[in-house]
Amino acid sequence: MVAKIFGANEAFYNIPKFREHFVKETISANFGDAYNMVPLLTTEEVLFNRAEANAMLGNNAQTIADLDIYLSKRIIGYSATTDKFTETKATTFFTGLSAKDALVATVINFKRQEYMHEGLRWLDIVRLKIPIVHVPANGLNTITLGVNDPRRLVQIPQDAVAAGLAANPR
Repeated sequence: MVAKIFGANEAFYNIPKFREHFVKETISANFGDAYNMVPLLTTEEVLFNRAEANAMLGNNAQTIADLDIYLSKRIIGYSATTDKFTETKATTFFTGLSAKDALVATVINFKRQEYMHEGLRWLDIVRLKIPIVHVPANGLNTITLGVNDPRRLVQIPQDAVAAGLAANPR
């Protein structure tokens, strides 16, 4: 289902990322099985990968162009004069970082927002050695998992450990 969203001067279409495919038990049945159709590789992911690679190589102009393309599709009523992404916006938001590191951080931040609840952030955390900070609801006893913390490893299932496979250290 495509939802039509009306802006100030034009209509925008919100196209869902995930689709459902419903298979009826028989042709005349009202029941059956629902399957989620999940894209394995999206245009956004390719754009972010290219932007991150260009940022790490120091190709700031190409990184900025890619991020601007992304923003032009995400901001309703995008204006090339006021909403255009710039290196200054990245370094102002991520204070204390070089232009290269600010652009990489911007790409990672956009990826974090785009792929919320999809599990892709973990790949960035492992690849870029980002520490994990857990803040409990009461705000006390914040837990930080460093780069080499063994708690970052997924534990081996109990059945496999019972069969003789060594468990990951904790």
